[in-house]
Amino acid sequence: MREEETQPECISSGSIFSSQVQIILISTIHPATTRGTYNYHHLKSEINCLQDRINLQLLQFQDKNTRLCVTIKKLQSDIIKAQHYLKQAAMEKKNLQNKMEMFQLCLERQNGTIYNQGMGGSGFWVPFSGIQAAPSAMFTQTPPEARK
Repeated sequence: MREEETQPECISSGSIFSSQVQIILISTIHPATTRGTYNYHHLKSEINCLQDRINLQLLQFQDKNTRLCVTIKKLQSDIIKAQHYLKQAAMEKKNLQNKMEMFQLCLERQNGTIYNQGMGGSGFWVPFSGIQAAPSAMFTQTPPEARK
């Protein structure tokens, strides 16, 4: 009955370990404790030391978790910014394509040329696409003797 009255004070509902876990730890760390070779103060200091180590590790893990959460939030913010930039770039690209198409249509209308869709469907403006004559026939002149 004397041993039951002198239970360590560190076994409380607020500690990390339950009383059962502490008893298992004490009996596995120092098997001689069950035979009474170690006194109460030594066991209490060992339990406190273990609790301190675990609490320190817990704080380290919480600190690391906090830093990782901050990093994740920053990366998520960077992703959102990159997505916004990509949307703006896509809209700007589409806007420039539309302006280019309008410019080509205006030039075709002004010059009376044909908008070439047959060359692979590229949609580029080809100024001489409507000419049917071969280039050699366009630039050859008949000699003056042959004209007579």
